[in-house]
Amino acid sequence: MKKTTLVVLLACLYGSPSFAGGKQQSYLGVHLSQVAYEDEDFAEEANPTALTGRYGYFFRDDFAAESRLGFGLGDDTAGPGVDVEVDKIYGIYALYHLRQNNLSFYGVLGLSRGDLTINQSGTSDSEDESSLSYGFGVEIKSLSFEYMMYLDQGALEVSAISLGYSHDF
Repeated sequence: MKKTTLVVLLACLYGSPSFAGGKQQSYLGVHLSQVAYEDEDFAEEANPTALTGRYGYFFRDDFAAESRLGFGLGDDTAGPGVDVEVDKIYGIYALYHLRQNNLSFYGVLGLSRGDLTINQSGTSDSEDESSLSYGFGVEIKSLSFEYMMYLDQGALEVSAISLGYSHDF
């Protein structure tokens, strides 16, 4: 219920002209990510790759709402005979920017859902998890570098370091 309420609230804000305080602007972007999958049941951390599309809208010069949808590009091993692959990861986020000329530092807070596949000794298992997500990044003109903790479920953590590009329209 909390997720549904958050999604409805953010959807209403997308179209609310009274919420805007400055220049309103939409953007599209893409992130190439090195994902870190950590599970205390496995001996090693797996680092599959993912490609994530981003759509965002600035309500003010320093505040944006953003949705993301990502898919795995490649898998990685988390120990002998254990392969991990990102099937998809998606979510909705609020971003706060501190701008200085063409440089912007930003923080991210939102909700993510991730679907991952773990192949171990010939058997395949899917994990489908949701979590509060947070991160931070820096953007120089249209290029960005970001750290994001997508899923944090105690024994299971999925984070990513990403290099991205975005285009305003």
